[in-house]
Amino acid sequence: RLLVKIEGLTPLMTDRIPPWVREDLQRKAEGLTAIPREKRSEAQIYQDAKYVLQEEPEVCGFPTHGLVKCIARAGKRYLDMDMVKTYGLIHVPAGFFEIRGSEPEPRPMIGRNRQGNLIPLMRPSWMPWWLEVDLTYAHPFVTDEWVVNMVNIAGSTVGIGSARRECGGMPYGSFAVTEVRLWKKNRSTSRETSSERMTGNSWVGSSTGCR
Repeated sequence: RLLVKIEGLTPLMTDRIPPWVREDLQRKAEGLTAIPREKRSEAQIYQDAKYVLQEEPEVCGFPTHGLVKCIARAGKRYLDMDMVKTYGLIHVPAGFFEIRGSEPEPRPMIGRNRQGNLIPLMRPSWMPWWLEVDLTYAHPFVTDEWVVNMVNIAGSTVGIGSARRECGGMPYGSFAVTEVRLWKKNRSTSRETSSERMTGNSWVGSSTGCR
């Protein structure tokens, strides 16, 4: 089990799908008409795009499954690894990672409405930002060095969030590992303890690579 700190190299943007959009998609799949809704303001669009974990003070997060998907896609595209196999080797808890480092700022973007027309959008953007990621991996099939190497490859080639690097070469959501802690279980007490394993990119550079 590893605690990995990833720091953003480029701004992180989120684009949460509001519940009412999912409801409309479900109604469409069932052959029902969409419920008429009032036009949202830019402020509402901006707020809807956040994953708000706490209201006061506001704390925002990023879905944990988004990071694992990022790692799996990087493995498939650049290391010819099966995505299902990657999901079996690397696990994260269900839920959200807290976004830390700065307050979100509105960033103007261009999107499309239901009719397919281009419209101006406002997305929350963080820079600087970092996440503390709790990872478990299938030892002895893979090592901690292999996991950290995979996370770094994913951060530099795929990225996370809206307008990430894999989306037509857009620059957002790139990251790198800056700190790793290895969690060990004390056999006598069955309690987990965290010990400092390595800091900085030098440890990653000494990795033997992917198997």
